[in-house]
Amino acid sequence: MRLSKGRILFAALAVLVFGVTGWAQASSSLQVIHTLQDMSIAIGNGVGRPPESTQVNLTLLAPTADEVPLDLVLVVDRSATTDIKFVQEIGEFFLSALPLNGRIALVSFAEEADVDVELTTSTQLFRAGLDDLRNIGKTAIGDGVFEATQHLLQRGRPEAVWVEVLITDGRANAGRNPRLQAERASDNGIQIVTVGMGRNPDENLLSDVAEITGGSFFREFSFAVIEEVLDLTDLTVSATDLSIVETLAPGIDYGQALLNPPTRVSVDEFLGTTLEWHIDSLNAGERWTTSFTVSSKEEGVRAVNQAPSEITYTDFRGHQTNVDLPRLQITVLPPLPPNQLPTVSFSFTPENPTTSREVEFTDESFDADGQITNHFWDFGDGGTSGLENPSHRYAQDGTYEVTLTVTDDRKETQSLTRNLVVETKNINITRTIDTFLPTDVTLGGEHFRVTLEIDINTVLNGMGVTENINQGMPDGWTITPIDHGAANFRDRGSPQALQWVFLEILNPGDVRTITYEVTVPVEANPGIFIFKGVVSSASPDIEIKTVGDEQVEIKDSLPLETVISRWDPPNSPEEQGHLDLHLSDQITFDQVQQAVSWWLDNEVVPFTGSKRIDFATIQSIIARWLTETPITMALPGNET
Repeated sequence: MRLSKGRILFAALAVLVFGVTGWAQASSSLQVIHTLQDMSIAIGNGVGRPPESTQVNLTLLAPTADEVPLDLVLVVDRSATTDIKFVQEIGEFFLSALPLNGRIALVSFAEEADVDVELTTSTQLFRAGLDDLRNIGKTAIGDGVFEATQHLLQRGRPEAVWVEVLITDGRANAGRNPRLQAERASDNGIQIVTVGMGRNPDENLLSDVAEITGGSFFREFSFAVIEEVLDLTDLTVSATDLSIVETLAPGIDYGQALLNPPTRVSVDEFLGTTLEWHIDSLNAGERWTTSFTVSSKEEGVRAVNQAPSEITYTDFRGHQTNVDLPRLQITVLPPLPPNQLPTVSFSFTPENPTTSREVEFTDESFDADGQITNHFWDFGDGGTSGLENPSHRYAQDGTYEVTLTVTDDRKETQSLTRNLVVETKNINITRTIDTFLPTDVTLGGEHFRVTLEIDINTVLNGMGVTENINQGMPDGWTITPIDHGAANFRDRGSPQALQWVFLEILNPGDVRTITYEVTVPVEANPGIFIFKGVVSSASPDIEIKTVGDEQVEIKDSLPLETVISRWDPPNSPEEQGHLDLHLSDQITFDQVQQAVSWWLDNEVVPFTGSKRIDFATIQSIIARWLTETPITMALPGNET
């Protein structure tokens, strides 16, 4: 049925109102995404280093049906017998139905053909081209198809569907052979939809032209013509017969396929490794991905792939297309020097553990050329731990072999085993002496602190504690109680000993702490002073010796760096600095300045026995300040 001009206009308006399914802004025809998961790899592993291999990902993505754009060329007859006004109306209908991602061009022909409007999205330009159409002369159908095909080849988008709509009311009587031009269009993946006009179009010719290109012939214009053109963009298959070749550069080693392994792997020591895949087809919207690993034993910035690395496929127009794969580069870090095994060391407290308290283990291991990454403790009683500094409670007395195994950042392990004796007495008493210096030394005129920790493991009906220094109390030494632990303290009338008594019943698991401070007289003679003590009870009748720290050395001088770290500089020129043993082992900026001043003036440093700071010592002091290294630790780079 032929539509009247009024009905055709209604049909075009219906397209505008109800829309056409499947149109959107265009994307590229076949997207190729080629990436590396890691841009750097390393020869050999280690904490903080890149992995030894990286993952290569190659993805092919075909556009969905609604992403395929349209490039449409309207090829219209403007020979003497053509109804130009009706041709202009048809042009308006196509312009109104053009999707958002579509472009339209106008080619007209009479005795010769012209491109009146190049492919455009501008309705204004296209309408101006329609308005300029004028009747003249003969009908060169073949020339019109030639110019339309030529324009699509020059200006058409590779990802778009190319369509020519040929509208004519006469028979070809001038110019090129229409059938030959249809074959040329077909060879370039162009479909031609032919539409007859008037009373006597050459139906055989128009039908042949459409059939040659895979298009359709319409005896007269109707809404079905527009629908046919729009349906041509509804692609099912985007690409067929895909062949992928990826050539890895020499020095790049193929590892393993993680997804979609290659169908063929060819290894050549000098030319590189070639990977090949074959895919039958990719449908619209389909994604295909392959992933594989590569590594290298040659350091530096290296090309991952080289020519030939390409994809060859037949696109939806039937054309064979070649796409070069993007070139990838990777940085390969050199291997680490030979690994030094970690050094294992650990300590535990209390030194005389019992079943009533947990033992605290402290890792003191180090790795001279890396890091300790893993700890495994075997406590010797079936218990284990993966913590760096664990605690563990033993259920029974006995001698246990405690083993610490450490692993460094290059997977090397070392172990150390120490014997730990658990002995649970009725009472355990441990002495700790803190002189506020790295070792148990001090100066005359200074003071230090003593702490007694008492663990009760049986019921005691009262308890006593005795302490003495050098089997008595040195002349001039004074004791200042800090914490009696709820005991009564006696120092009057008993110069030979310090005594505490607890007026209470003590039960297993109870802990009592006694803390006192000792002040050494300025005139005290240098020497070693021994502490001894016991804890006792009358019920039951027991007496246990105190263990732990048992001596303090009185000296008349200290090491240079110790004095620097304990020196409290003056706040103003009118003040003087002084020694403060309570300061930390860390050297501060103010202390560095004081040390530099002593060095510049070649002055004797107080409390050092008339020592002066030499060149090597001032460098060490500055390095400790810059690196925040305590005086008790080796400077960085000097650990061994």
